[in-house]
Amino acid sequence: MSDPFIERRATAIVLRSRNGSTSHLARSLKVSWNDAFRLMEELQLRGLVSAPDKSGRRFVLYAVND
Repeated sequence: MSDPFIERRATAIVLRSRNGSTSHLARSLKVSWNDAFRLMEELQLRGLVSAPDKSGRRFVLYAVND
């Protein structure tokens, strides 16, 4: 999944919601969990979310001022 539009939407959803959940991203974008996982990995590489902790949670590392 390398659609720039989907990647921009994923970034906006995660930053606005401050929610690093792969499931939340999959539901919001109406994509499979596997596609949402790949998007979360990309966001991690870009420094926007943390790596998953031992329980699988990710934390949003970048704040957006509304």
